[in-house]
Amino acid sequence: MGNVIVMAVIRFAEKEVLKAAAKEVLKRATEQALIAAPAIVAAVASEGLAAGGTAAAAGGAAAAAGGAAAAVGGAAAAAGGAMTIVPLALTIGGMVGSYAIYRAAETAIHLLGTVFSEPPPNPPQVPRLLDDMTQERLIQRARDTLGMDIVRQYNFCICGQTGVGKSTFISWLRDLPDVKPSQNFVYREDGSAVVGRGASHVTSEVRRYIWPDNRFPYIALWDIPGGGNMSYQSETYFKDQLLYAFDCLLILVNNRFTEVDFHIIRQACHFQTPIVLVITKVDQEIANECEDHPEKSLQEAIDHVSQDLKQVLRQELIEVDPTLIDVSIYAVAAKQFRKEMNNQIANDECPSMEMWPLIAYCLSRASDQRVKDII
Repeated sequence: MGNVIVMAVIRFAEKEVLKAAAKEVLKRATEQALIAAPAIVAAVASEGLAAGGTAAAAGGAAAAAGGAAAAVGGAAAAAGGAMTIVPLALTIGGMVGSYAIYRAAETAIHLLGTVFSEPPPNPPQVPRLLDDMTQERLIQRARDTLGMDIVRQYNFCICGQTGVGKSTFISWLRDLPDVKPSQNFVYREDGSAVVGRGASHVTSEVRRYIWPDNRFPYIALWDIPGGGNMSYQSETYFKDQLLYAFDCLLILVNNRFTEVDFHIIRQACHFQTPIVLVITKVDQEIANECEDHPEKSLQEAIDHVSQDLKQVLRQELIEVDPTLIDVSIYAVAAKQFRKEMNNQIANDECPSMEMWPLIAYCLSRASDQRVKDII
């Protein structure tokens, strides 16, 4: 684990696209930039994220004269069943700022090693907007129906329109391969989520997933059947799927909102259920942009596509309800995220975009909700 982090930071320093950004970072905040890498390794070692392994201390960092990229010395080796966390494939540059991605990864790793290394301190908040039953009965009935463990786990729901890639997102996030529908498929909580293709949908029931090898035992991801079809109507999708029972909702969208998305967002805000909008398959949009505009560099295509997608969706939200202006939106490429985990992404490939900031945000919101309940 430690070796993965150190090597990722070295790649961060060496990336040609980041040299200008690294130069500015080192000029304004050399101490922070140099401390960041060993801080991550130290967090990994001290919090026991490398299961059954030991980690050597990072050997420091040095900045070349004139503000060149930092070079990280030393090494960290994890023995036995060392846990794999996504390497910091910081090839984004100007999209959200390479240093911002770096800090988001550091935040996420810290949360995984501290707050999420033990069961939640309290159940999630209960909505206080009920008609014919008490709030306790409503939320308890939902959790009982789902078989949700609220004592030992934080529960994240992956929801949205049919066909946006919810099951694929869950598998890739856990570094697992796609599994196509077949008669031989056997559902396992720590296995891949079976995925459909095109407009077809295969998730017909709610399924709970955890990380392989019990890597993060206190985090559960829930795969919810897609809405906006004959089986699950947009207007009732939020309540039919008991979405108010979760710690946080990740609403997956493509490049445009659908009716079911708006219903989820409105009702989640009404119930005060934490939500985040996730634009998926952004790497496909960037590939199209590069093909349509070959004169653009990869970084220029990334900047244009990510900014355009988020601006369009933000405007749609505001037009529907101005109070939704503060809803968080992240543009991600989950397929690239899995490749980054395995050091398989090339310099000229699209990175995973805002996956690390998304992870850090979701972990923070979920943990804040649980702490808030006991204050």
